[in-house]
Amino acid sequence: MPQNAYFQLNNREDGLFIVLYPPRDGGQALTFLEINLYLTKVKANKIEKEVLKLALTRQIQTQEIKLSDATIPSVDETISAKISDDKLSATVRVYMESNDGKKLDRDEFLRRLADAGVKYGLLEESIDKWLEKRAYCTDFPVAEGFGAEESTDASIEYSFNTDKGFKPATNEKGNIDFHQLNLLNNVSAGDVLAVLTPAYEGKHGMTVMGITIPSKKPVRMKLKFGTNTVLSEDECTLTAAVSGHVEKQMDKIVVHNIYNIRGDVGTATGDINYEGSVKITGDVLAGYSVKATGDITVDGVVEAAYLEAGGNIYLAKGMHGDAKGTINAGGSVVAKYIQMCTVVSGGNVTSNSILHSRVSARDCINADIKPGLVSGGELRAKTLISARVVGSSAANASTLLEVGPDPTDTEEFRNLEKLLVDKRGEQRRMRQVVGTAAREAPNSPKLAEIKGRLVMIDTEIEELLKRYNSLKLDIESASTGKVTVQEIVHDGTKIVISNVSYYVRDDIAACQFVNVDSEVKFYSL
Repeated sequence: MPQNAYFQLNNREDGLFIVLYPPRDGGQALTFLEINLYLTKVKANKIEKEVLKLALTRQIQTQEIKLSDATIPSVDETISAKISDDKLSATVRVYMESNDGKKLDRDEFLRRLADAGVKYGLLEESIDKWLEKRAYCTDFPVAEGFGAEESTDASIEYSFNTDKGFKPATNEKGNIDFHQLNLLNNVSAGDVLAVLTPAYEGKHGMTVMGITIPSKKPVRMKLKFGTNTVLSEDECTLTAAVSGHVEKQMDKIVVHNIYNIRGDVGTATGDINYEGSVKITGDVLAGYSVKATGDITVDGVVEAAYLEAGGNIYLAKGMHGDAKGTINAGGSVVAKYIQMCTVVSGGNVTSNSILHSRVSARDCINADIKPGLVSGGELRAKTLISARVVGSSAANASTLLEVGPDPTDTEEFRNLEKLLVDKRGEQRRMRQVVGTAAREAPNSPKLAEIKGRLVMIDTEIEELLKRYNSLKLDIESASTGKVTVQEIVHDGTKIVISNVSYYVRDDIAACQFVNVDSEVKFYSL
């Protein structure tokens, strides 16, 4: 192991001497600068510098040379501490005591370190190792501090596009698709809108001098919630309380469950596909679509467009569909007029006039407010169709009014009847098998398996019966459906009630059509 060269001062009767010990195994040699600085520190003046310099040119073996005729006071072991620029580490270089000086014990060594400013992070093992095997003129570590831990700024990750810039989609030719303008950030109730990663303030550091190194103060942030949003208990997750569209307003996040379009649905808006309700103050232009999970309200005219709502649809001025327009509502439809379009309603349809359209209502169709005209097309409802004037004197105005069970309900009811017969037969057979197995092998694992299968069949039959009875009530109530005309029904109109047809051959004044004993009859109002 390398050993640096070192030296020792000796006070004798005839003066001051220095013993130079050469380096071993590749250790570092002594320099005149280092020795001269030490001699100055211990007040050894008027020395033979040239003699010393000459001796240092041949550090091969131990040498003793006289430095001065004058002696100096005894010198104990001396330490020279060096603290790094960042104050996070310290090393010590120890110089040998003079022949009449003393070695440092552990306590004195530590006091000298403290006097030199080294007070924290002492490397006890390194110090003890040096005290056990002293090595002079050799730097060794005595202390280590630690830097301040890096802090992390808070950050918010948004699950929606916070850039309100115009980013329309493009078609395969690279042209703007004016149906897909991507103006909204649609969300559903419960969707995560933003997640906050809180700021982390790192731990303070400490220099070897015992001075605290403060960590950098991180940037702190908060999730600021607005209308229709829910902040988690730890304030780190923001979710939507309702379905709708989300946006960032200043530093708050809000969810709107009504999309207010001030103007027309067209090239300025693109197609609308919204989680919530839509309110349109203008028109819906031909070729565009509006889809909403809630209601749709249009103050203007709807052209040959497509409207679809999970709730109700309200058209203040109606729809002129040009044989292409479609209205599909999970709830009811209310329109001033319905002309040349297809309407499907999960509730009622109410309109002042219905012309040349295909209209289907889960419940009633009401067109009995003036003018109350129904002419051309096909109207189907479950319980009631009511109008003021039906048909037309024009030969090309073929009009069909049909009330009664929904054909899909009827078909499902019949299929359920057949399925219930099959399931009950299987149930009887399984009960017989269980009875036999219980007598022959009451503790058999096979018996438990068969019983489990029987329980499954019983459950299936119970669920099928619920649906069967529900459909039965719907069909029976629909069998009492009727068609009411308050003013006149024109020749050429076809009336169908519970699959029984009646053709109007001559105009009939205010009347009501009902099914009596599988025959459609009409009565004056």
